[in-house]
Amino acid sequence: MPVLRLAESGRPAAGAPGDVPGAPLSQDRPRGRSSFGAASGRKPSRRALVAAISYTRILAVPLLVFFSGPSPDLRAVFWICLAAALSDYFDGVTARALGVQSYRGKVLDFTCDKVFLSVALLSLWRAAGADAAIAGSLVAYHLLVLLAMTVISWGVGKPLTTITTGEKLVVIFSYVLVVAMAGRAAFPGKGIYGTLVWIGGILSITSMVFAVVGYLRLIRRFLRRYSQ
Repeated sequence: MPVLRLAESGRPAAGAPGDVPGAPLSQDRPRGRSSFGAASGRKPSRRALVAAISYTRILAVPLLVFFSGPSPDLRAVFWICLAAALSDYFDGVTARALGVQSYRGKVLDFTCDKVFLSVALLSLWRAAGADAAIAGSLVAYHLLVLLAMTVISWGVGKPLTTITTGEKLVVIFSYVLVVAMAGRAAFPGKGIYGTLVWIGGILSITSMVFAVVGYLRLIRRFLRRYSQ
């Protein structure tokens, strides 16, 4: 009498007598595929959620321009800047938590950061008397990097961004500086914001120099590779 061999799961092992080649070993397999398909179907909605968090910084730009206009509402400006800074943190955290990190998401995050920070620094310089040298230097950096990446992306025919350690630092400290500048203007009695403006300004400029050096090294390696 033939002996039926069982796998650990209790189903007939591959090659056991009575196996039918190509037949599923149990009724669980089709349900497994359906479950996988459902999980895959949820990913676009998860990506859309992360993208929506990033896009809030673009949507914040016209609000920032409006509230920093001829009759500025500096408290509204502060809350807009704080919300934008938080969105920059939470889009990355959400993407990692949902397992939907992607290169396109990084490009979107990079672009939203550059656009918002440039407009915010200019708006604060006009409405809140932010230091013109620091604000102007950072705006020039953010716009030049965005322009360079746009031109390179157009040349290669696909979105492209390279985020160095210096680039990450200059974005982080730029957000700290923007929120501190807005807080100092909105709440003049809070000395903590003046201290943060001073610290954020030094760290932003230092990290900007570090980022420029990193990009120059990257360009040199790129040219060396393609000149050979």
